[in-house]
Amino acid sequence: MKAIELKRQCPEYARAHPFAMEIENTMDVLLTELLDKNKTPKTLTFQKAMLKNRGYVFTFLYYAEVPPDNNGSERAIRNIKVKQKVSGQFKTGQQAFCILRSVIDTCIKNKVDVFEALKRIAQMPRPIPAV
Repeated sequence: MKAIELKRQCPEYARAHPFAMEIENTMDVLLTELLDKNKTPKTLTFQKAMLKNRGYVFTFLYYAEVPPDNNGSERAIRNIKVKQKVSGQFKTGQQAFCILRSVIDTCIKNKVDVFEALKRIAQMPRPIPAV
């Protein structure tokens, strides 16, 4: 919560900034605490995953364009999950659907006209297959 509050105050910090270093050091102390694998096996699994991905936890502090949450990612996959829930499953075309959704979502995020982008993609010359 402290890291998110820092992000609200300033969109981008240097890695050597004292506030950022304090948060990083606190995280390191927490991740090195010994846990009882019999009492808290799920927490131990989580701790191992956090240690493995330690370098990515506070990326949002150092880059202004990286949000502190994954709401954008969750919104991007919502269409797929709704389609699966309604139809029960993808029978065919799941790869094409995912590619199209990816292009559409990227256009929306970058404020590009979706129809124009799809039209340009459709007009692209097709590669000649290798013989």
